[in-house]
Amino acid sequence: MTTYAQATVFGGGQAFSITLSDGSILSFTLSGNSPGGDTMLAVVAPAWSGAATGNTAFLGIPGKPILYTAAGGTVNLTLSNMKVTPPNGVVSTGQYKLVVADAESTNGGESLTFTTNGGAWSLDDKVNPISGAIFPTTTGTGTATFTETGVAGTVGAYIMGSLSPTTVNVQLVAGGLQGVMFAVQYSTITANKVISGSRGNAADQFTYKVTSTTGGSTLATATSTGAGNGPFGAAVATLSSGVTEDT
Repeated sequence: MTTYAQATVFGGGQAFSITLSDGSILSFTLSGNSPGGDTMLAVVAPAWSGAATGNTAFLGIPGKPILYTAAGGTVNLTLSNMKVTPPNGVVSTGQYKLVVADAESTNGGESLTFTTNGGAWSLDDKVNPISGAIFPTTTGTGTATFTETGVAGTVGAYIMGSLSPTTVNVQLVAGGLQGVMFAVQYSTITANKVISGSRGNAADQFTYKVTSTTGGSTLATATSTGAGNGPFGAAVATLSSGVTEDT
């Protein structure tokens, strides 16, 4: 979020195009508002020496990945028009997981609320506090709206994921300071076909595909052509690690 500009985000929306580690592109529009006129900053991880994220787990993340409130108050953020374009140019149609993390410490009087139009929120990780074993309370795991409510003390953090979202809303309520961080979890699966030996009939063609074992749906398909042995065109599916697949 190094290029984050609050005036643009709060003024209607800022378009982001982020190159991921494998060369894929995550694109989205970030918009927001604050009823009390609060400020948000892009900061390095960890956001604070007492935060769980960046200190006990998710170490060494480069750049300024955390959006961080500069004071107490409420900030509403919306990520919209999200998509992932893999390096081979195939546009993901939702088969990735958007991950949203508590990137500071949610203490008494504070909360984080995540709302998705994609798959229900699942718990990706529970990050231990820097000391002790206290965690904020939560509601909404397995639904479209997840809320993390703060408690007193040195607390841990939650990392949540949603499949197939195009829009995610985040509300940060900060008594002191609050932070949020976003990530993408996915992989690209490719199936191809090579004929060993000769065809029984030169006119025969073969259809091959990537299918989901969880629902049986076809995620990608391709068909051989001509009379040669291949390899033929690839069937490419972009999947999060939360989707089980066959080839």
